[in-house]
Amino acid sequence: MHGIVRRARSELTGKFCPVVRLSGRPAVIAREIVEQSVSLTFGVPAPELRAPTRSRAPVAFARQVAMYLAHVTCGLSMTDVGTLFGRDRSTVAYACSLVEDRRDDPVFDRSLVSLESAIAILMKVCLFVHVDAGHD
Repeated sequence: MHGIVRRARSELTGKFCPVVRLSGRPAVIAREIVEQSVSLTFGVPAPELRAPTRSRAPVAFARQVAMYLAHVTCGLSMTDVGTLFGRDRSTVAYACSLVEDRRDDPVFDRSLVSLESAIAILMKVCLFVHVDAGHD
């Protein structure tokens, strides 16, 4: 089940909007959307983002971005993100901190804003279809 758990200020619009907490199948849908988006953007195979071992630096960074997006854009808790990516909550916290620090780079920040927007739209469409189809 998912539902609104709090309101937060949107980085894009500056307006307050509901933050939806996902769990169960919607959380898996969120992970799949993030994985595919990050995979295409970074040129990393999606299965490598969930690989249980440490990876080459480009794969590790793509995974960190994916975990950040799952937490920030999809509203998943760090614990849920860790579970979905086969990592510990503290690893997700470190990834989020690292990605936030990299946002000082304007080129990287623009790429992340584009990814956040695309993922937010895909989430709305996929969750609408998921709920409309009678799931959840």
